[in-house]
Amino acid sequence: MIVMTRQEAMDRLRSLIPSFNREYFRWGKPVDKNEDDSWLYRDEHEWDDNNNLITYPKVIPGDYMVGISATLDGEELVTVNRDAHFGRRVALDIVDYENFGNKHKYGTLRICGVMWKKVSTGSYIMSSSLSKVEPHAKTNWEVNLYKIIAPEDLSQKENYGEWSAYNPNEATQRFDDFSELYCTAAYVSLLRVGGPFYLYVGETYVVPQDDDYLLIVDENDDVKFCERLNHAIEKMG
Repeated sequence: MIVMTRQEAMDRLRSLIPSFNREYFRWGKPVDKNEDDSWLYRDEHEWDDNNNLITYPKVIPGDYMVGISATLDGEELVTVNRDAHFGRRVALDIVDYENFGNKHKYGTLRICGVMWKKVSTGSYIMSSSLSKVEPHAKTNWEVNLYKIIAPEDLSQKENYGEWSAYNPNEATQRFDDFSELYCTAAYVSLLRVGGPFYLYVGETYVVPQDDDYLLIVDENDDVKFCERLNHAIEKMG
């Protein structure tokens, strides 16, 4: 089992995949070095009902938006940590796509957020109206994983035809293998999630099995790579 600091883990993951040396950006959008730091390694955004951009925070710590109060239909509500009893979970959801011999994968990180609770009864509540009351008090944060296409990525493709619409230095959600996807998930998690957490493959509402883990970050900010991620790293050389 490999144990290292967060920074050492990031440095190692960066060295494994060439695209990790570049900033992440939305599909087809050129890199802007003057862009605000909140957009660096930014993987998702959404719009509210009034077409205002809701920006995700650069780092989503475990206590983010915990303790926010609101009133809905005369009921006083407060946000609590969703994973207080289970530990903080970050799930990697994977779509393994194959069509006419064309194989690639897509990955989404699901980071647990907060739950709304009634102050009077202690019972939990879910309502679409709450997103208007406080848009950032989300039950789950969804982070779509991207990689930057390097020129050598295209030149090394055996079947360039299916990549003919892609250009170097553009972003894509398409990954060729699990090794690249696992390492990207680990790297982005280390950048986006503050405090202790564990990353695994599966759904956020399922308690992971031992062999589901990819990495664990403890309260001392040490990173423990698990067998599955280690295998992916070894495959990448």
